[in-house]
Amino acid sequence: MTARVAGLVRGRETAVPRALLVQTFTYAIGTGMFMAGGAVFFTKYVGLSAVQVSLGFSLAWTASLLAKIPLGMLADRVGGRRAWQAAVMVQAVMFLTYPFVDGFVAFAVVVTVETLATSLGGSGRGKYIGDLFGAAERARTGAVLRSALNTGFAAGAGAAGLALAVDAKWAYLALPLVNAATFLVDAVLITWALPRVAPAGHATRPALLRSPALRDRRFLALALLTGIFYANGPLLEIVLPLWITHGTDAPQAVVAGVLMLNMVLTAVFQLPASKGSEDLPGAVRIQRRAGVVLAAACAVFAVATATTGWLTVAVVIAGICVHTAGELFVSAATWSIGYRLAPACQRATYLAVYGLGGQLAWAIVPGVATFLLTANGMLGWAVLGVVFLGGGIASAGMTYRAAATAEAREKTPCPT
Repeated sequence: MTARVAGLVRGRETAVPRALLVQTFTYAIGTGMFMAGGAVFFTKYVGLSAVQVSLGFSLAWTASLLAKIPLGMLADRVGGRRAWQAAVMVQAVMFLTYPFVDGFVAFAVVVTVETLATSLGGSGRGKYIGDLFGAAERARTGAVLRSALNTGFAAGAGAAGLALAVDAKWAYLALPLVNAATFLVDAVLITWALPRVAPAGHATRPALLRSPALRDRRFLALALLTGIFYANGPLLEIVLPLWITHGTDAPQAVVAGVLMLNMVLTAVFQLPASKGSEDLPGAVRIQRRAGVVLAAACAVFAVATATTGWLTVAVVIAGICVHTAGELFVSAATWSIGYRLAPACQRATYLAVYGLGGQLAWAIVPGVATFLLTANGMLGWAVLGVVFLGGGIASAGMTYRAAATAEAREKTPCPT
């Protein structure tokens, strides 16, 4: 994996600008650190309870869901690069503020502002990348950037593990401060190192509820169906750790091990898994394949509810390998489909709508899936498998319907 990453940074495997690879990797290190250690920071350094931390993040995710489309429209208006630049500066300030948070209200305000900035930054970055690369380049570009991203996540999670092992306040304090530093580096790279690109068309200013992205029923339906695939995220990061700890007899240390394995596999295999997603029919095939593979992962995990000892550990490891394959296919397909169906002049808005299913998945899946698995075990995994399989079948037809609408829309030039 080290050789692969070095090749990516030197630009031998792709035409992606090195500055964009460095920015992606730097961002992922800081974010990976805080993903792995943020909850501990808020409980042991700030002094919040686990319930307060969960509630604060729930409020932030809800605000992000409500603001996602307006922030996408804002990115279309001001330009992807400018929106992205402003967002990372706000994120840097918020992470510098975390150590001074005193009480739940202050925490909820800061984490909400940071989450909204994350949403704006995602919209701005998505528009910028769409303007920078042509349609033929985006599938490979996305795979390369996701490889760099997951490599950085793995490095950041490893660094967070060291901080948690030290178990001292100064080590916890390093988590938000290092993350703030990475966002400041991001701001420098976005401002002075990334290539400048003219936006593809200029967005108009429709009222929110009159946005073409929201009025496109086929596209909106596809976005909601795509949320089924995005459920692999909260399933991996929240549900699986809880299920491994409370639903199997596997040692608790297995949780960290399988998450690290997932990060390594995604960094190494994202590029090969994206082959064939360059055109819409290929992306649809990969999306359908993702549904089948994620359903197969659920079947493997179900076996672990009936095993004991080292066999349980082996089955969980096998399940995470299959789940990761499904995740790779999801990333490749959704990246390609989202960009192909979004008009250039309203790309950030359409991509924001396309991400609504993912936002809903993060809001719904943790509670529903945890209940299914803890209360029903093997039956719960069977239900999840059927949902993934059905999503793969239904989304294929809806993708082609949304594509037909997009083709008709492309005959009308972008407004200026």
